[in-house]
Amino acid sequence: MLKGNRRFGVEIKRVDAPVMTSSLCIALKDLSLEHLVVLYPGATRYSLDKHVTVMPRSTLGQGDAEAALTGTRRDRPKPGTRRG
Repeated sequence: MLKGNRRFGVEIKRVDAPVMTSSLCIALKDLSLEHLVVLYPGATRYSLDKHVTVMPRSTLGQGDAEAALTGTRRDRPKPGTRRG
């Protein structure tokens, strides 16, 4: 995926706890990805590397897509409050 001149990748895994693999490293390097998101059937979001974030499939479509791809997280405002 491209946003401007930034490259992001998405990989879908069926395993319960994805780990850093040589194929993820190769994808990051060969495709010159800024960040890679791994979607899996689990429930916990975690980082495998500075450039790789594992996210539950269930979060797909929730929240800010850019935050998901860049590995950043924006806290959602509590109901009834305003940002900024």
